[in-house]
Amino acid sequence: MIAGYKEGDTIQLLIQGCQIGAVMDDWVECQRECDIRVRRAKTKGCVVLETTDAIYAAHLVLWFPSVKTNIKKQ
Repeated sequence: MIAGYKEGDTIQLLIQGCQIGAVMDDWVECQRECDIRVRRAKTKGCVVLETTDAIYAAHLVLWFPSVKTNIKKQ
């Protein structure tokens, strides 16, 4: 799902701003033991979600197939 990921890298997901509420609800309800960071994106109407948990990032990619991903190397 997320090619090029190595342990400790940060996965960045570009998500539509209207969808981030559902993502945050999912994160809380699943009680994932991972950190996420949400910040504004340069792309209008989008936010960037950053995590080091590849499993949770893959879950989001399956949930939102059109999401753009980027791997930020350590």
